[in-house]
Amino acid sequence: MPEFVPLAEQIVDAILESEPGVASLAGDHRFDDRLPDLSPGGVAARVSMLRDAADALSGIDPDTFGEEDQVDHAILAAVVERGLFELTDVREHEWNPLEHNP
Repeated sequence: MPEFVPLAEQIVDAILESEPGVASLAGDHRFDDRLPDLSPGGVAARVSMLRDAADALSGIDPDTFGEEDQVDHAILAAVVERGLFELTDVREHEWNPLEHNP
């Protein structure tokens, strides 16, 4: 579906920009000069970005997509939900010193 693809690209870019290590592992080296922002403000910004992404993804009906886009939607929604869970429930950035070790 044409409206899903630009949204997915926007969400993926935002996730990769907020997690430079993940971007590098994925082969995207645009953010190699950065470290993740683990400050309270940086984490709040990531949570806000992920909540906006989750809202945008839930506002689209994947049943109208082809099979490939349905799978992409499910994977992207799972990545967004996992990111929210890790930042808001697990909060490893608050207690694990290895999170702050580049």
